Amino acid sequence: MQNIKENSKLEIHNIAKYRKEKGLSQKQLAEYLNISQTMIAQIEKGYKNPTVPLLKELSRFFGVTIDELVRNTAV
Repeated sequence: MQNIKENSKLEIHNIAKYRKEKGLSQKQLAEYLNISQTMIAQIEKGYKNPTVPLLKELSRFFGVTIDELVRNTAV
């Protein structure tokens, strides 16, 4: 039986992919979003979940849907 806390983590597989496609560092993306570089790193590694408003901002910035941001393309 999986831990409930484990199930609450949103797996963000594609933020780093889209960030790198735009040629941005974590710091540059963080500055644009007005959040810390540490927060970007934690979201990309799955240690923190982004808020819904942040997901909306990321999807607008990258020109993709929220589903495309969070979809596990490795499966």
